[in-house]
Amino acid sequence: MDSVLSVKNLKKYYGRVKAVDGISFEMYPGEVVGLIGPNDAGKSTTLKTIMGLLRKTEGEIKICGYDYKDNEAKFKLAYIPETPDIYPMLTVWEHMKFIALAHSVKLS
Repeated sequence: MDSVLSVKNLKKYYGRVKAVDGISFEMYPGEVVGLIGPNDAGKSTTLKTIMGLLRKTEGEIKICGYDYKDNEAKFKLAYIPETPDIYPMLTVWEHMKFIALAHSVKLS
């Protein structure tokens, strides 16, 4: 069975500060996964990097076999941030529709 998310040796630096240090994991269809760690462990940075909101320093991210930057990968993944800073007046559904339209995802 092919993974729906593959992260290999992901590293993210902010200048000289190491935010993510070589995390690797795979997720498969039907799995429920938690990203657990103390404050400042790199959980949010990892998720934002997987989503393409932050540039990775090193490593490989594949979504359903596609590079995470490919539009095909973006069609397969959704993300709602813990704080939608840009559009606080939108509902969850409105936020999802906005992001989908920004990435040319057909709404049904």
